Amino acid sequence: MSISLIGVIGIEDEQKNMEDLCTFPIREVDASGVMVEIDKEPQRIITLAPSAAQTVWEIGGKDKVVGVTYYARYLKGVDEKNVISSPEGEVILESVVSLDPDLVLAPSIIPEKTVGKLREAGVTVYYSSELKTIEDIMEETRLIGRLSGECEGAEEVVGWMLSSLDLIYEEAKEKEPPTVLYVFYGWTAGGETLIDEVIEKAGGKNSAKLMGISGYRQLNAELIIQNEPEWIIINSDEVSEIENNEIVQNSNAGRRGQIIIVDVEHLNQPAPGIILAIEKIAYEISQELEVEGNGNVLSEKNSEESESGAIKNDPNRGYFEVVGLIILIGVVIVLAKLE
Repeated sequence: MSISLIGVIGIEDEQKNMEDLCTFPIREVDASGVMVEIDKEPQRIITLAPSAAQTVWEIGGKDKVVGVTYYARYLKGVDEKNVISSPEGEVILESVVSLDPDLVLAPSIIPEKTVGKLREAGVTVYYSSELKTIEDIMEETRLIGRLSGECEGAEEVVGWMLSSLDLIYEEAKEKEPPTVLYVFYGWTAGGETLIDEVIEKAGGKNSAKLMGISGYRQLNAELIIQNEPEWIIINSDEVSEIENNEIVQNSNAGRRGQIIIVDVEHLNQPAPGIILAIEKIAYEISQELEVEGNGNVLSEKNSEESESGAIKNDPNRGYFEVVGLIILIGVVIVLAKLE
């Protein structure tokens, strides 16, 4: 009886804490140092980048969203929402203001100048810090839950993230971590990047970091040959480029067909769906492929388009998180897809 009572009390305390967190008005200092005050639960939310939109969708707040950016159109049900950016990713201020939002969520990729102009127009904007780790993403998910009045959904999503990571760790801890190289449009991600943590959480060793690379850096044939990674990760929207890339195809990973294709919006959006990228990589590198010779660089199972979308099985099209980098014309488009 005493154990049962303790359990009930624990549940009641947790529910009370949740109610306290989601009680309005809410006051939070954002990344720009501004105290953001929200008097009542928002009913009209605009997200200024796909990562924020994905997060709101996953925690159960999509019905409150009235505006999204161009590259958030992969989300299920987004056709009913207003698009408030150009295809290049530029936020159209007039469109945001005209929708009369209760709250605008602005991830760190949004220029502070844009945030300032919206505030001058009387719009309530929460400007987020850069998310550099999985822990950052979890905390941001909880924060968006509080700001939007979706605390319970946010906690459920964070719980799913934590339990998924625990399972991956348990499966990978007995195995020797293989070397893994991330390639995107001739660049890679070294240490001190979110991609680096994704690789390590999946049970691999970041080949770029082993080469002494920190942050994002251009790749060349010499760097790939020098380290000969056992696996290469690419984004789902770069398959055709990699198929014609002789450097990748002639690498050890390419000859063995050990190329992992990950849905771009899972791997490059700092949002809950990044766990699915980790799961995909962890699964692939746990396979012992014995493919020799000049087989296709892309394994058959990887060439099939994934039907999963973050946590709720949405169709996927995405964008890159390439902070501070501009890579020719192709990556101008990538910058439009940031977060």
